[in-house]
Amino acid sequence: MKLLRVTCCLLVLLLSLVAFAFVAVQPALATFPGQNGRIAFVRFIHDTGSTQLFTINPDGSDARQLTDLGGANVGDPDWFPDGTKIAFDSDLAGNVRIFTINADGTGFTQITSGSGFEGYPSWSPDGTHIAVDGDSEDGLPQGIFIADVATGDLTPVTVNPYGEFDTQPQYSPDGTQITFTRVKNSQCVGSV
Repeated sequence: MKLLRVTCCLLVLLLSLVAFAFVAVQPALATFPGQNGRIAFVRFIHDTGSTQLFTINPDGSDARQLTDLGGANVGDPDWFPDGTKIAFDSDLAGNVRIFTINADGTGFTQITSGSGFEGYPSWSPDGTHIAVDGDSEDGLPQGIFIADVATGDLTPVTVNPYGEFDTQPQYSPDGTQITFTRVKNSQCVGSV
């Protein structure tokens, strides 16, 4: 009887550990659902008076500079869903545009080339599109746009009533929605 009780307790413990392991290995609901990896950030470079793109380990070790664009600035990095590239905005091309670069610093590519501002990139979960805050000198209103990574074409998602400004888009983990911040009359009114 005692052996049966010990066996049952061990079986319950084993099943509990298996259930815990299953829950613990579920992917994170974030742009990059992998293990904690390098952090992308921008740092001010005194010699050029500009900001450049870096990555670093979570413990603060092994900082690596990925861009060296002279006096051009880099901002708002966002990791590709599988962690192999980073999208960011830069004023390298005059107006602010969206660029990508591989995680090792190779493969620098310009994605957008509109006539206005395109910034604050956010990768779609499948990596084929990037949501951006944009405006145009071609008469398109300021708002949130979807940039096709292959072509750079921009498709408007939001159209602003007069006096409002949409910014900081982020895809939902399943890619079906985009949240963003709407600023109305110079006051943040929250995300939609």
